Amino acid sequence: MQYVIKDNAGNEHGPADEATLVKWASEQRINARTQIRSVLVNNWKECADLDFLKPHVVEPEDENKKPGMFGSVSDLFSSGKAISNSAQGFLQRRLAQKAKLSTRFMAFLFDAILFSIIAFVIFGYLISSAVNKNAAAMSDGDIAPQDRLIDEKEYNKRMFNIKRAKEYADYMKKKTEADAKAAESGAQKQEEAPAPPPPPPPSNEGFGSKADLNAQFGGAHDGSAIKEKVSKEKIPEKAEMPVFEVVNNDKAIGVPTRKADFKAGYMRGSVWTQVSTGNKFVCLRNDEDDALWCNVADFRNAITIGSLIMVLIILLYYTLCIGYFAQTFGMWFWGLFVARPGKDTREAYFFRAFLFALFMIPFGLLMPIFVFICGCGIHDLLAGVRVYHIAGKAA
Repeated sequence: MQYVIKDNAGNEHGPADEATLVKWASEQRINARTQIRSVLVNNWKECADLDFLKPHVVEPEDENKKPGMFGSVSDLFSSGKAISNSAQGFLQRRLAQKAKLSTRFMAFLFDAILFSIIAFVIFGYLISSAVNKNAAAMSDGDIAPQDRLIDEKEYNKRMFNIKRAKEYADYMKKKTEADAKAAESGAQKQEEAPAPPPPPPPSNEGFGSKADLNAQFGGAHDGSAIKEKVSKEKIPEKAEMPVFEVVNNDKAIGVPTRKADFKAGYMRGSVWTQVSTGNKFVCLRNDEDDALWCNVADFRNAITIGSLIMVLIILLYYTLCIGYFAQTFGMWFWGLFVARPGKDTREAYFFRAFLFALFMIPFGLLMPIFVFICGCGIHDLLAGVRVYHIAGKAA
C-alpha cells in the first residue's frame, strides 16, 4: 500500500511504500508524531498508530537533541531503542562504561606512533638545519697550538698502531678466505674423483717412488696450493685496533675549525669549550682536515623549538579530534569516546577537549594511578569529562 506523509511545515511527500517508510524511520526523517495517510483515504494518522511503523519510529523529543557536527555522543549511547520492540526479536544496545587502563593505554600508544613519526620529521629537519648551518660557518684555518691535544710524535705513534692493526686484520681475512677455498676445493675434488684402481699385487720392488704415489692417488689439491701460497706471505705481528680516549678541551682559546680533527687529538663526541665566551661545541666528525663541530646552543635551540611545536601539535590534535569527533584516531580504533558525564551524556566540545589535552601533558604519567583508584585520569577530572568504552552487544 502507498502512503503520503506531512512534514511540520505542512508539505506533503509521497506516495511511498512500507519499505520506504521504514527506511525513513531508521534515518529519523519521520518520527512517531509525523502525520501519515493512505493514498486511498484522506484520514490523517500518526506514524506510531500504524503497526508496521510503530517499532521503528521514535518520539520527537529524542530527535530534537541537537547533535554535534559529526553526530551526538548521547544519541550514540541511546541508539537501538527505536528497534527494541521490533517484531524480529532483535535488541541492539550500546553500553557505555568507563574505559579500562589497558584500553586507554593501547589507544594512547596508537596515537603515540603518529606523534613519533611527526616528531622524527620535525626534529630531524631542525637538527639537520643546525648541523648544516655550523658546517657552512666553519673555517679551514689552523687552530691555536694550545688547542692541540697531541703533538706530531703522538699522532705518528697512533697512525703506526692503526696501520699494524689493519695489516693484521687484512692478513687474517685473506687467511680465512684461503682456508675456506681450500676446504671447498678438497671436498669438490673428492666428489669428482673416480674410484681408485685396485692396489697392485705385491712386488719385491717396493712401493715405488713418491711421484708414482701422487700419480696413483690424484696428486695434490688446488686448494692446498692456495693455502700454501698464503702461508708463504709474511705474517704480520698480531695487533688489535687501538681504542683512543675521548678528551675534551675545557680551556680552548679560539673556535674549532676543520683542522680540529683526529690529527689534533679530537674524537667524535669531544667537547670544545671556549674560555672567552663560554660557548660549547661538540665534535660530530674528526676526519683529517675535514672535521665537523656543532655549537651546543644550536642543538638546544633546535630541541626547544621542536618540543614547542610538538606540544602545539598535540594540543591541536586532541582539541580538534575530541571537539569534532569526541575521539582521536587511537580512541576510534579501540572504541573509546570522550564525553561529559551525567544523566544525559553530551559531547565534550572544544573547550573541555582543550583542557583535556592541556592537563594530559603534565599529568599524563599519573593516569595509571588515578584510573586504577577512581576509574578516570586526573586530567579527566580537571577537564570535567570521562573516557567511555562503547561495547556493542546483541540480546
